[in-house]
Amino acid sequence: MGYIERNLIAGERVIYKTGTHWWVWLPSLLITSLLLAIFQPAVPFIVELSRRFAADLPQIDSYIVFFGIVIILFSALQTLGGFIRWLTDEISVTNLRIVSKRGWLLRRVTEISLSKFEACEIAESLFGRLLGYKTLIITGTGGTAHRFEMVHRARALRDHILAQAAAAPAVPSPTIPRAPAGQSALEDVFVGATAPVEEVRRAAQFVKEGKRQEAAALVKQLVSQYPQDADVWYLVGVLHTDPFRQRDAYQKALEINPNHRLARAALQKLGL
Repeated sequence: MGYIERNLIAGERVIYKTGTHWWVWLPSLLITSLLLAIFQPAVPFIVELSRRFAADLPQIDSYIVFFGIVIILFSALQTLGGFIRWLTDEISVTNLRIVSKRGWLLRRVTEISLSKFEACEIAESLFGRLLGYKTLIITGTGGTAHRFEMVHRARALRDHILAQAAAAPAVPSPTIPRAPAGQSALEDVFVGATAPVEEVRRAAQFVKEGKRQEAAALVKQLVSQYPQDADVWYLVGVLHTDPFRQRDAYQKALEINPNHRLARAALQKLGL
């Protein structure tokens, strides 16, 4: 079981999974083998030449041999790094998102919600066409492009991404519930709030009036000034359209204030 399978969320399942192509390590292995094949029989010849033509430079033969060993070790480390990448890299599409995990000790994870997916492009070099690896470029809403190099079975992955994106239901952005006349929708959740109540209510009013740009600008300012305010993080979740970022914002609000009723209700509604 790989990293992606161990980190699925509730109701999520892997549809298709692939990884990095074996060509990521084979060229450096061939270079290392070639260097070893050349260097081993060449050592006596190098020593003899250095003694004949550079007798006034003591131990130059040792320096030359040391330099050759360093080059071979560097090439071998490149091979090892590529081999580990081939073994550990993962990229998959689930019924909810596209997930990529690159690296072993230094890990980089990319997640793209299918509701934010816009386009998928394949680029291939001559070697890639012959050997079966390609570059996959996935574009999300807003024009953000994610580039995945040397993907094995990239066309099959692309086809599954397109199929899942077409079948993915649209996830509506949660809205602040209506409150009784004369009462703010957030009036009962200001428990230990650190941000100015008037500013939070003004941002909530912007959301209810459909003024998302004004609300986003105000909430961004509040997050930077009051990062430990649950109401502010709840509004961050309301403004996001990506369900996974909404989930993270609501969870942050509940970490700060476990009694935050609206954040808990919104998180349950997402079902993630």
